[in-house]
Amino acid sequence: MAEGRGCLKKTLFGCLGLIGLMVLVSVLGSMWAMNMVNREQGTDDPVLEPVADIQTLDIEGAFPVQALGYPGRVIINMKRGEFHINPANPGEPAYVDARYDKEKYELTEQFAMLPDSTWIYQIMFTQIESGPKTWFSSGPDPRVEIFLPMGTPFELDSIVKQGGIEAELGGLWITDADIRYSQGGFALSISDPLQEPMNTLAIRGTMGGFAGEGLGNASPHALLVRCGMGGADVDLRGDWRNDCTVDLGVTMGGVAASVPRGVEVRGVGSGGDGEMRDANPEVPVPVLTFTTHAKMGEVDVSQR
Repeated sequence: MAEGRGCLKKTLFGCLGLIGLMVLVSVLGSMWAMNMVNREQGTDDPVLEPVADIQTLDIEGAFPVQALGYPGRVIINMKRGEFHINPANPGEPAYVDARYDKEKYELTEQFAMLPDSTWIYQIMFTQIESGPKTWFSSGPDPRVEIFLPMGTPFELDSIVKQGGIEAELGGLWITDADIRYSQGGFALSISDPLQEPMNTLAIRGTMGGFAGEGLGNASPHALLVRCGMGGADVDLRGDWRNDCTVDLGVTMGGVAASVPRGVEVRGVGSGGDGEMRDANPEVPVPVLTFTTHAKMGEVDVSQR
């Protein structure tokens, strides 16, 4: 009997040791993959210039009506939840409508008017309670809806981790946008042309999928899409009003981009049916110049 128990003990710890080794290899592999993706994608490098430390500014609460019409920046930093971004009604300020357990999550709004009459509006949402008991807790998942002001020019700087985000930005006046996501999905729709063409639209994500629809309605001068350990479906159809440099990159995943036929395309192949064609119209049209990068993945561009 003693010998049997010893064999069982040895076998048990042998299995546990193997499982532990497999877990360790998986964790190390994930860490290596994440480090490689971050190096390739540049997800930590900001596209927008850093702003002043808003903690040192005169912090108010929610977005005031008096700030409408003045240029500013919206900063969204959210973690663990379901997040939605939509335009507010004309004449309404930016605001947040949220449903969450206040014992487990925290929502913070900060607004600052700067001496040059520009403003900063920051929204932060995160989980404040963690541990095993949160894994089995009941109740609805947190849902945060953010409404952005119409007719007011602003930059959009957003970071979302461990959550899903859906954004409808049609009709807004966004001058530049830097949107980063990780461990979740991001769906972006621009159903109507923006009030003015954007300067730069940058979307970068890891460990998640991105679906962009109607990005031509943003008509950015520069478009950057980077995906790591995930995929992207990039619909560039819409109302292009200027030329654009399009930079598409992927590490460990795939990117599929669709381009409308009312523009000239450069930087990708041209040829037979289903492939890219360079337009040669009598009337000049917007020119989209592509650069693509793929490491352990593929970027596919087609014209529809």
